[in-house]
Amino acid sequence: MDNLERLISYIRDIKLKEKARKTIFEEFEEKVFKGKAFIDYLNKIANIYREKVLNGSLSQTLQDEKDIHFKNLMSLMRDYLPFDYWVPAFIRFCEKYSNRDKIYEFLVNLERRIVVDWLVGKTRRQI
Repeated sequence: MDNLERLISYIRDIKLKEKARKTIFEEFEEKVFKGKAFIDYLNKIANIYREKVLNGSLSQTLQDEKDIHFKNLMSLMRDYLPFDYWVPAFIRFCEKYSNRDKIYEFLVNLERRIVVDWLVGKTRRQI
C-alpha cells in the first residue's frame, strides 16, 4: 500500500471509528466527506503523519531526553511492529492535542498497550 492509500485508510479509521464495511471509496462517498474539505483534511493528516510518524519528531529540534526517546520509540514501532493499526489512534490524538508532553505520554502508553496486546495474542478485532 502506498503512502496516499495508507493515509486515506487512516483518515477513514479516524472519522468512522468502526470496521470497514464497504470499499474505502464507497465509505468516503457516503460517510466521510469530499471535495476541498477532504483535500484540506488530507493535508493536515499528512503533515502530522510525516512529522510525527515518519520523521519521529516531537518538536523541531531534539531538545531533551523526551525528544530522543520519542524518536527512538516511534522508529521501533513504525519499523518493527508487524501491524500499523495503532497509527490512526496516534494521529487522532496529535490532531486533537498539540502539547508535546501529552503526545509523548500518549505514545509511551500506546506502545505499552500495543506490546501487551501483541504478546498475549490479541488481534485487532479483539482490542
